[in-house]
Amino acid sequence: MFTIAILFCSVSLVSDTPLEFVAEYLTKAKEIAEADPNVPEELTNYLQKALSIASGLDSYLEDVTDQESEHLSALYRKTMDHDWNKIYEDGKTMFKLPKQCITGHVEGVGCYWRTCV
Repeated sequence: MFTIAILFCSVSLVSDTPLEFVAEYLTKAKEIAEADPNVPEELTNYLQKALSIASGLDSYLEDVTDQESEHLSALYRKTMDHDWNKIYEDGKTMFKLPKQCITGHVEGVGCYWRTCV
């Protein structure tokens, strides 16, 4: 899994998690605000603060979350090895499902916890 540093580069990848969408939309809102001389500097500063939090939250969660269990690790490997594009092409799902959004170190913990407790 990787983290996109939105503060220091332009986003060229498609967002696929809710937090990535939040960061993408905050980036666009900040760019619009900065281009308009009528927007108060205070608003632009608050957009930057929100963007800094949103951009760093995924990596923070990765850092403070315990390592996954053996079972969760196996689920992650199966998810990454599965041909999700074929399922979409075969009409078994309405959407193309990005592997990283389905399970991962942080996302899978919640899924594992809800199904096993």
